[in-house]
Amino acid sequence: MITPPLIPARFSGTLPFVTNTPATAPDCGYYVDLKKTPERDLAIRLNANGRSEFATIAEVRDAFGIREALYRLLEDRLANGCEMVASEEIGALTDAPILSDEIVRDEAGSIIEAGRAFWFPDYQVLDEIEELRNRGVLLFRGFSELTPKTEPDEPMIRTCTSPRSLVHFK
Repeated sequence: MITPPLIPARFSGTLPFVTNTPATAPDCGYYVDLKKTPERDLAIRLNANGRSEFATIAEVRDAFGIREALYRLLEDRLANGCEMVASEEIGALTDAPILSDEIVRDEAGSIIEAGRAFWFPDYQVLDEIEELRNRGVLLFRGFSELTPKTEPDEPMIRTCTSPRSLVHFK
């Protein structure tokens, strides 16, 4: 019997999420399949196993939030080369979920090279988990203008014309 990889959840809890039902094909994810489109976007499709286990996915979303449910849906992919990238690591001015399989990090974990990444621009108005339930697919838009953060974490200094000539921002 084939079993999915047991990856520790980011939150411990009593909600079961991994079962012994195999994915439908060896190149498919356990709950979702990822496919890069000709438009260079990323389609995340809920597969048969994800549809049959959707009640559990919804429970995780209700208990821990949309982002945690998304992590759980993608956990086998996140353990095998794909990663969720924090927006501040690449200079993105968004809190949208960002995925990439083209990130290179140094020994300290800092990004030293970044390729194409994918984001969900409608994160503020749409529930990604409900979109998967209703449409069966999420489309993460691709972009490649990633700029890894290279400057040190120091306060910004701005010169102004007031009697106090330096204003520090943190």
